[in-house]
Amino acid sequence: MRKIALTAALAIVGLSACEKSISEPEGPMTGTWRYRAVDVVEWPYVTEPWRCTTEAYVDIVQTGNTIEGETRGTVKTCVNKDTGKVSDVIPADVVVRGEVQDGHVLLAFGNGYQNHGELHPQRIEGYVELAASVYPNPPEPFRAGEFVLTRE
Repeated sequence: MRKIALTAALAIVGLSACEKSISEPEGPMTGTWRYRAVDVVEWPYVTEPWRCTTEAYVDIVQTGNTIEGETRGTVKTCVNKDTGKVSDVIPADVVVRGEVQDGHVLLAFGNGYQNHGELHPQRIEGYVELAASVYPNPPEPFRAGEFVLTRE
């Protein structure tokens, strides 16, 4: 019986955190987060299969359920999975926009990658999505990798 009561109490606390993210002027995502995306498909329609890892700090301000911010200190490394060749990637810091809704987070990075994750107070995990196509077909979204955000 105690386990059920404890589980119910934890669920109520979790739901109140989600509600706070929508109703408070600065929600729980405001602050600095460490971003790491791994095994991300880069250049999906070229013949060589490149996979990239990106690490950055993300400074976020959450107002209501809207998120705005930017990355800094971005480091990006890409490797050809067939040859082991490492690419010379010049990382760029980008603008980040998104929203929090129903315990989920959507972060759209200025480089075109969408990050979909589940909101937790100190850690967010999810998948990276990219829309790509070969002309003349319209872009179609696909899961390009995985990401983790951890609060600094």
